[in-house]
Amino acid sequence: ATHDISIMSIGGKRFVVLEHAPHPSWHLVRGRESKAVRIFKETMCTLNGMRRWCAVGGDIGACVDVALGDLAQLVAERAIARTFVTELLYGVRTDRFEPRHAHLRHMDAHKPEVQALMTKWHGASVLHSIL
Repeated sequence: ATHDISIMSIGGKRFVVLEHAPHPSWHLVRGRESKAVRIFKETMCTLNGMRRWCAVGGDIGACVDVALGDLAQLVAERAIARTFVTELLYGVRTDRFEPRHAHLRHMDAHKPEVQALMTKWHGASVLHSIL
C-alpha cells in the first residue's frame, strides 16, 4: 500500500495502524534537517488523513492523499521506489525491508539517477556490500 496503513479489528473494535513510519516526535526535526522535516511532515499529514477517515469514512487512501496535498505524488513515487529497492535486494516484489535495511526506507530511490546507480551496482554485485 502507498501509505502502509492497515485497518484492524480485535474484539469487535476497529482501528487503523500506520506502519513503517517514524514516530512524529519533535526530536526528529529539532535540528531542522530538510529530510527529517519532510519525513515528519509526511507522517503527520498521513496521520491527519487517517483521523479524517475515522471521522467521515469513505476511501482511506483518498483521505490521506487530501491531507498530504502537494506531497501525495512524492509519497506515491517513494512507495513504488521501495518496491524497486526491495526487489533488487531480495528478488521479491514487496515494500517491506528486512530490519538490517530499514534505514533505506527513506532513501531517494524514486529519482531515476539513484535507480540507475542501484541497478548498475546490483549488476556488478556491489550493491549488497555497499548497503
